[in-house]
Parts: sequence; C-alpha cells; structure tokens
Amino acid sequence: MEDNQAQSETPIVADQYAEKAAELSKQYNCKVTPFVFKDESGAEIVGYIKEPNRATKLRIIDKSYTGSPISSSSDVLDVYLVAEASDPRILSDDTYYLGACKVAYNLVQLAVDQYKKK
Repeated sequence: MEDNQAQSETPIVADQYAEKAAELSKQYNCKVTPFVFKDESGAEIVGYIKEPNRATKLRIIDKSYTGSPISSSSDVLDVYLVAEASDPRILSDDTYYLGACKVAYNLVQLAVDQYKKK
C-alpha cells in the first residue's frame, strides 16, 4: 500500500466493531472508537483508540495551530491506542501508523466541531 493511499482514505468505522469498542469502553472506563483501514489486498486492519482527555485535546489543537498536528497526534496514538485489541501492523508499519495518527487528530477535530455547534 502506498503511503499517500492510507492517508487519503477516510477510515471506515464498521458496525461490526462497535460491540468490541463498547466492551473496551467498559474495560477502560472511557469512550473507545474503532477505525478500519484496508490493505492492498482489501483485508481490514482494525484499530481501537481511547478518547483523549480534555488536556490532550487542547494540546493537539494548540500544536495544530503551530504547524505540528501530526506529531502531536502521534503522541496521542502512542498513549491512547488500545494496542492489544488493534492490528499490530498499526504500530509496526509506517503506512498504517500515519493513517492512525490522522484518525487520532480527526477524533479531536470532531470533538471541537461538536463543541462549536453547541
């Protein structure tokens, strides 16, 4: 899979992974969101990420304004990825890791967008 392909595709959150995310949410006592990438053969690469706390979201937003959104998202991914439930290639393959960083950043952006609507 090409690097730009993983970054340009929007991860699809599949209903079939919602049950596992709900179990993980109970286990970790926080919201856990599933995300899915497809590899070059069409096989799904599934990851689960815990929702970052408020301070972490603020840090990502601040860094995004200073030109470092992906590096701050990488920090979040390293801490909030539920590694034992996620496909190991997310941490071992840069293509999938960068895609997952984008998911972490988008999670924060979604929270900010929801706040703006209130």
